Amino acid sequence: MESPDVILDLKLTSCKGLKAFKLLRDPSVYAVVSVTGTGDHHRTPSISAAEDDRRRFEWRHSIRLRLRLSDLDRLIEIDLFREGTLRDRLVGRVRVAVRDLTEEGFVSGAATHVSYQVRTAGGKPNGVLNFSYDLILPPPQTVWPPPQTEAAAEKPGWWYRPPPQEVWSTGYDPIGMGGYPTEADLFGYGFR
Repeated sequence: MESPDVILDLKLTSCKGLKAFKLLRDPSVYAVVSVTGTGDHHRTPSISAAEDDRRRFEWRHSIRLRLRLSDLDRLIEIDLFREGTLRDRLVGRVRVAVRDLTEEGFVSGAATHVSYQVRTAGGKPNGVLNFSYDLILPPPQTVWPPPQTEAAAEKPGWWYRPPPQEVWSTGYDPIGMGGYPTEADLFGYGFR
């Protein structure tokens, strides 16, 4: 039986202080969200930097991830890429343990806003990623007792069959069950 699914609604809000320099024009940045070990990737639309601050990006893009309960030990990777003319360049990465999202003040069905440090491939800090998440756990499964048959409904709950009686409680045969005749057998042979 497969474990039930957990739904993770992830909404990338913004990224502040991100250094994604592009010569001659504003850089466009997009995010790729994945869960380690599943091979499932979700890409956000590309956005340009804010007009007043070239280091601030605002997405407001929602992603819905479906996880199994066994996947709660995995990591969510959010890779931030800058679109380039020839190829896209990795600007930073955020790794979040799914288990961390469920521990601190977790309420199923309520959105929680968090901020995580963006790190470059070399491990240096490169801005802060803000996002909100909503982790929806499956409802508990109720196991009902099997329906009663008519015969079981007639008997009271304390009724049960007595345990079988032990026939041989000692090493000897019970009285009247051996090779010796009983008193009733003796009357038939003219004794008495």
